[in-house]
Amino acid sequence: MLRIAIASVFMYSACAHAATTSATVNISNTNFDGGMGERRIASVETATAFDKGALVLQAARGDRNYGSGSEFHGTSFSGTLYYDWNDLISTRTLISRSSNDPVFAKSIVDQDVTFKVIPRTTLTAGFRHAEYLDGVDLDAWNVAVAHYMPRVMVRYRHTRHRLSGSGSGYGNLLMAKLKDGSGDGYTQLWLGQGTVLQEFDWSPTALPGDYRSIVIRRVQPIGKNWMLSFSAGRSWHNTATLDYAGTTAGVGLTYRGK
Repeated sequence: MLRIAIASVFMYSACAHAATTSATVNISNTNFDGGMGERRIASVETATAFDKGALVLQAARGDRNYGSGSEFHGTSFSGTLYYDWNDLISTRTLISRSSNDPVFAKSIVDQDVTFKVIPRTTLTAGFRHAEYLDGVDLDAWNVAVAHYMPRVMVRYRHTRHRLSGSGSGYGNLLMAKLKDGSGDGYTQLWLGQGTVLQEFDWSPTALPGDYRSIVIRRVQPIGKNWMLSFSAGRSWHNTATLDYAGTTAGVGLTYRGK
């Protein structure tokens, strides 16, 4: 999977100058303790900019080992359209379809609408519907506020969700982004807290509970057209019968055309 992903970014870089704004490969690995197994994901993404927005296409391959000898492999394809309707309103529309296995959600429809309420501040409202293996459905609503400064951006999002068979829950996510004093490099930090929600996969043994998470990511330009990213994260999950944690490490490579 690693060799395929690396080869893909060089293939896309050959045509990115003519057809896309950028092409990116991301690889991540998460190890869970408490006998909860491991998850590996590799993705290839292209972004094409146009007059009032951008189109992002992604293909992903994932492997999920639940620690009991059972291992699953899945693929996922998604498209995300960003569009500026005018100076005050913009939207993000995501549609995703995946193979029928526990690695990814089978399908996702995600719609956000963002309003520029005051200078340097935006307000976003969104809805997500996801379908998982074995007829498990998720409906989620979120509101977010973001504030932009010359080098710093801070965004807070609150989500309420209803997962069939597990009742309702919530999530809070705080993100901060610090741009370098010069160049295109930047550092991001995410802090999450809420009730258990399978964002990437669904296990029939999952139990209601709470989670906390932290992720840090560094994006570093290397030369004129290339950017390298590194990410590391830790999540803590507490349920009625089992407490466990997950450690994630990721690396990404981006080629940017003109």
